[in-house]
Amino acid sequence: MLTIVKDAKQIKDLIDILKIKLSIVSKDLYEVIYRSQNNKEIPIDIFLTDKDLWWGSVKLDDENKYFNPFGLVIPKKGSYVIGDCELNFSDLDHTLGFSSQFGSDENGTIYLLHSGRFSGVSREKFNDYCRNKPVVKKEVEGKNNPEYYVIGSLEGNTISTDIFHFVDLVKKFKEENRGTKQV
Repeated sequence: MLTIVKDAKQIKDLIDILKIKLSIVSKDLYEVIYRSQNNKEIPIDIFLTDKDLWWGSVKLDDENKYFNPFGLVIPKKGSYVIGDCELNFSDLDHTLGFSSQFGSDENGTIYLLHSGRFSGVSREKFNDYCRNKPVVKKEVEGKNNPEYYVIGSLEGNTISTDIFHFVDLVKKFKEENRGTKQV
């Protein structure tokens, strides 16, 4: 069973660790305009990893939200982009329904987690889609939705690959369930 990390300082530190681990494998940086799920336009610096995964990270001060979009189609510099998956965090209130969390096990290992909830698609559909896929779900202590998808551990050097595989899974799921491919 995993325990959700709730301490604001520890969450900020873990976000920094995640960004450092992703930066190590990143090869390019430039600005794009990100269109969020609610059509909010956010200028954001994105990084390209060695896996053709792009990612960005910005703290939205007015929302106390760490906004972290990820995508697999490499955008042009200065273009408008839509991500394939967002791994967003809050450092204030963990009951706000953020789908991404950090969790720790009894040995203190920290994991990047996702609830399986995405805008416009039910959690049940994603659970059904993942039923025969190589994904790991773990129980989480004290949450209404007691199971989270384990994206990967922050220990070691595989988190970028782990995120790539999760984003790829989410992208394929969304394409299949929405009937369209994102451009």
